[in-house]
Amino acid sequence: MQEFHEATFLRQLNTALVRVRTILDNTRDPQYAANVSHNYQDKYLLAEFLTNTALAGTLNGLQLIGLNDSNLILFRKWAHTRTVTLSLKSEEACSFEREATRSVESPVSRTTTVFGVSVTDKVVTKITEYFWKFVVKYEIHAYPGNNKTEGVTLQTRTCEYEIVTTSKTTPRPETKITVPINTEIGWLLRNVHDDGRLKFKINRENPKTCHTPRRNDDVEDALAQFQQLHGWCEHVNRYFRSLFSVENHHFDLQSLSSDEVFVPVLPIMLKPQGRPQTSSLVEEFSQELTTPTEPLVITDRTQEPESDHSKIKDVSATSEKEKEIVSPRKKDKKRDKDEALSPRKKKEREEKKLKSKSKSKSKIIEATPTATTTTTTTTTTTAPTTTANSTGVGTGAWNKQLTINLETTHNQEDTRVFSVGEANLLLDEQKRNLKQKLEEVASVYPPSSFAKLLSVHEAVICVASHHLQLIAKRYHEGVSSLEDMLRKQLVAAIGREVSVKDLSNYMKFHNHKLFKAQYAPKPFSYAIRRPEHYPEGLLVLEHSFTDGTVSEPVHTICQHLTPHHTTIPPLKLPINASTNVIMNGDRYLHAWISHEFSGVSAGKLTLGGRARQFSSFMLILGRMAAGHVFEPKHAIILQNKDDLKIPLDLEQIPTPKEFEDAIESLSPEQQRFARAFRSMQLASTLFAVVVVQIKPQLEKLLKLPADSLTKEINLTQDLMELFMKYQIPSDLLSYDGDQSAHPTEKLKVVKGYVANMLDLIKTLREKDIEDQRMVQQYKEAEEAKNQTRVMVEHLEMQSDTARSFRRSSQTTRGGGGGLGRGGARGGGLMLKSKRKTSAASSDLMDFDQRERAPTSYESSSIESSDAFATSSSHEPSLPVSVHQQTDVSVVEKPQYQPQQQSEAELEEKNKKALRDFTKIPGELDQKFLKFDEDNALRSTILNVGTTWTKLSYKSLLSPSTTTTLLGTDQEKSTNAAFDLLDALSKSGALSVDEVSLHVVIAATHCFDKTLIETVIQENVNPVEKIERSTLIAATTIHNVPALEMVETDQAKRISSYSSFLPQLTL
Repeated sequence: MQEFHEATFLRQLNTALVRVRTILDNTRDPQYAANVSHNYQDKYLLAEFLTNTALAGTLNGLQLIGLNDSNLILFRKWAHTRTVTLSLKSEEACSFEREATRSVESPVSRTTTVFGVSVTDKVVTKITEYFWKFVVKYEIHAYPGNNKTEGVTLQTRTCEYEIVTTSKTTPRPETKITVPINTEIGWLLRNVHDDGRLKFKINRENPKTCHTPRRNDDVEDALAQFQQLHGWCEHVNRYFRSLFSVENHHFDLQSLSSDEVFVPVLPIMLKPQGRPQTSSLVEEFSQELTTPTEPLVITDRTQEPESDHSKIKDVSATSEKEKEIVSPRKKDKKRDKDEALSPRKKKEREEKKLKSKSKSKSKIIEATPTATTTTTTTTTTTAPTTTANSTGVGTGAWNKQLTINLETTHNQEDTRVFSVGEANLLLDEQKRNLKQKLEEVASVYPPSSFAKLLSVHEAVICVASHHLQLIAKRYHEGVSSLEDMLRKQLVAAIGREVSVKDLSNYMKFHNHKLFKAQYAPKPFSYAIRRPEHYPEGLLVLEHSFTDGTVSEPVHTICQHLTPHHTTIPPLKLPINASTNVIMNGDRYLHAWISHEFSGVSAGKLTLGGRARQFSSFMLILGRMAAGHVFEPKHAIILQNKDDLKIPLDLEQIPTPKEFEDAIESLSPEQQRFARAFRSMQLASTLFAVVVVQIKPQLEKLLKLPADSLTKEINLTQDLMELFMKYQIPSDLLSYDGDQSAHPTEKLKVVKGYVANMLDLIKTLREKDIEDQRMVQQYKEAEEAKNQTRVMVEHLEMQSDTARSFRRSSQTTRGGGGGLGRGGARGGGLMLKSKRKTSAASSDLMDFDQRERAPTSYESSSIESSDAFATSSSHEPSLPVSVHQQTDVSVVEKPQYQPQQQSEAELEEKNKKALRDFTKIPGELDQKFLKFDEDNALRSTILNVGTTWTKLSYKSLLSPSTTTTLLGTDQEKSTNAAFDLLDALSKSGALSVDEVSLHVVIAATHCFDKTLIETVIQENVNPVEKIERSTLIAATTIHNVPALEMVETDQAKRISSYSSFLPQLTL
């Protein structure tokens, strides 16, 4: 069946409502249920009404293919213990019969005149035809379980047809046994009482199996049954139509459709007219409950014998008492009379009613007529009793009545759902239309005794199968409309469709009302600062949605631990195999509960760090290891308005219940391996960030008083450059004089060290520049030398060419005089050439002599080495301690001295001793297993993304540049940060005090469907589910029972729908 399409559904419903209004009394106003004011329980009644009418309509349709009440009783007996299968099987055979040749004259004649005589001739073609006997036998039967021998045949027929071909190739397979077309109808049979009443009812007691009028096990079973029946009917219809294509017939197969037959499965309610609707419908339901003898008659009057009409109850000819059910006005008048009677007379009247009803019912139930078998020479048909002018199809009358019991399960004073009598009218309209359709089919298609492949027998089966498909489709659309109605009503109540972002914003608002102030979740946005100082920067954990809105800090359940209130052991951070840096400072333990709908994450998580101008700090990312050891993975230094964005990827692990279920059937060794691996996964959920403030550590490293570098911007920048770029040992810059000296004097000495070091670096830089300049000059001289040599060689080649030319000229002319004159002229040329050559040779000799002499690059190198020695001996006088080894062990630490505390304060601090963070994931896992009833909370691992983005400024007034940091860049930044940390801590000999550690434990509450589907289909309030998950995490982080953390009014609210709150303790 296709998905629910509202436009198509409403168009078909409006057409059906026109027919419904012609069926009901004028005082009744049927409307689409969405247009009628009703309550939530009415939707359950409407779902039951739809299912029962679909069941009744289906039974009416199955009568057309041979189902009668004796078969129904047998099938119901089977269905109590076995499955019941409805099956269509067929066998086909095609055999060669004969060959015949016939002559076919051409319709065109030709006349020829010869000698006045006209001759007319035609072309005659001989055609050889081959005749094939095609035999089909099909059978529709039902059987219990897998025992086909005990089956009951509902329809069977054997038919023949002669196929004519022009080639001796079989048009159909010689023998073919088709695959049976089966469907299971056990659910349909189990919902019929022994007395013929339909008993479908939604079990609303179990909230785990009954969520909404549409989403419950009972309706799901009904949908599955009608889905199977729809598929079976579709395949049956397709099979018979494929048979019809074999026969050369003149019938219009469009007449086999049942679109004009009324389908009584409609999601409609009755709209109140004028006065308040208070009692009429309720009394009808009450009477059906107390005296279920008012049947909803389901009989087939399409082909019953005229003599049996008096045996079947006709809805149109009801008694006066039954007409009162349809007419509420008469019922109101009768109720007014009854109210005036005394209690004794009322009781007597009720007893009389019960007696009369029981008598009338006993008259209705009579014996079932037996089926007869009609045999002809060409077909074999098994069908129920029919009259002489019937169609011969299985449409026998049911004397045992079927009723629909629309019982209500609540004291509803005003219901809009159809009463039993009104539903009876709808079903009667269906049967009336089926009768008309069968009469139409019987008038068009030949009887089975005269037909070949296509007879009235097969035509009725096609009509019935198509009608059953429509019933199944209308039922699917009807119950789907209930869910669509709930969705629209929810959207109308809120004003728009709620998104995941809206839910996240609401949870922030809700948590502030739920928790007391000290326990409420806080935004993960922390200023990096010392007490009473301007912030150095900002650390933020942001969440961005996919709709492109601005990122916002996530709200986490946070426990802030300080050394003044809690005994905090030092944090160990190994930066290499031989160096462990000891860190002291505040600790933050965060728990972040995110939510995910339909397997789609709500957005992206980003860790951000922003430094202010003339400020700097260090970020170190990693995880907590055993004890109080931090395992660093990445590090970076941020300074001077740097803005860093690090994406975090979320990796979910199975829930505790899923894990326990998965390892239940494993061996002990396999279970231990799985538990060991899960413990590593849980430990990986401890994502940690360490923030190191560089300026306070510089003061401690240089042995300067606190705040000495606060206003020394240039000095701080120079120190950062010396440590980061040139990696100058800290001993060359730290103060090592009298510790009792004034802070200004200490700062002055350090400034002198820094200035001397910068001068030395400047001198070395100038020397490097001069060396580079000399190297460049040497390269230029080499190039000039090469050019001169090339020029001399070129001149020599020209002079040789000229001499050769003169010699050849003298030899050609001959004679002494000429030679003397020519020789004289030639001698002059030779003299000039020799002069030029000697000049060039002298220049070359001078260049060679310069080349053999010591070059300026070599002498400059010698002089520069001497100059370095001289400059070293004449450099500004420095304290002797700069050139000596400083004994770090005897250095005093005047700042960061712990305050003296009383014994009571120390005892209180020991009580608040810091917990081992590595044990918290296991505690959370156990609480998830105990309190997460939905098995939806998954511990989540935060992994650092591969692509970082850094926005930086080269200078104070320069524009910003954005840089993407990939693997190699991240490695370089990590190495630079660790080098600086190594210098600041003197390779672990000096502790780092101004440090804050943020540990984040994440978990995700996973919903299987989208947000709206969770609310509408699952009937789940996601706020309550996320609220419970947040409370589970809060009790673990704060180590406080849930009742102590929530406000009193909120505790009462939670207790009104759940009892988990008092149980949620440590």
